[in-house]
Amino acid sequence: MTPRIAEVTAGTIRGTLGGEAPGPARPADWTGFVAIDLAKQTNRCFTDDTAGDQKGGWTDEGQNDMRYLPLGDWVINGVPFHILDPTENRGTSCIVLKGGVDPNLPFPDKVSIPVNQRLSKIHFIHTAGWGSKNTAAFRYILHYRDGLTEEVPVVCSKNVDNWWSRKDPPGATMAWSGPGGMAPQVRVWHMTHTTNHPKGAQARLDRIEVVSEKQKPVPVVISITGSLAN
Repeated sequence: MTPRIAEVTAGTIRGTLGGEAPGPARPADWTGFVAIDLAKQTNRCFTDDTAGDQKGGWTDEGQNDMRYLPLGDWVINGVPFHILDPTENRGTSCIVLKGGVDPNLPFPDKVSIPVNQRLSKIHFIHTAGWGSKNTAAFRYILHYRDGLTEEVPVVCSKNVDNWWSRKDPPGATMAWSGPGGMAPQVRVWHMTHTTNHPKGAQARLDRIEVVSEKQKPVPVVISITGSLAN
């Protein structure tokens, strides 16, 4: 994916980006990193209009959505991330998976994201709807080219939380906090995973599978960045 400079400056966005010096990501900020392309797997945008109509965006709660999340390329907690603009991507910008609140919502159980890179770390921006304390929300399953797999569990109140939460779980850092469509403050989180393959930097990651635990939380994946292995 070709990085693009964010169209607005950090001083004009709504809310707060995480880190000591957040702001628009320039091409040089991507040195040593790669944006994992989610464009073909996204199924929802950040804005919804009508609750419960199984159309539109976010978690199908009408204007209770994530409409002010900044789009484009941003340095967050020292890592560049690409947040898809739905006007440039079939009207979609994030991955929303099935949860247990409404089993009829048209969200998939899982998605598979091609990677084909040698990575030392993987950085995720994600959140959850209807998060319950200590409840498993979803898993990232890393599929390596040699057939080995590595599972990365995502648990509410540990490394993700409800997007209305104002507290950061111990295993994640705030990526962005700002107003929602109907809430004074909503939040998404940055979680980092260090890859753990016996071959180390020589292992090539083929794809990342994101699998819902199909419990109460509704998983939402917004952006993924890889740290390139030396």
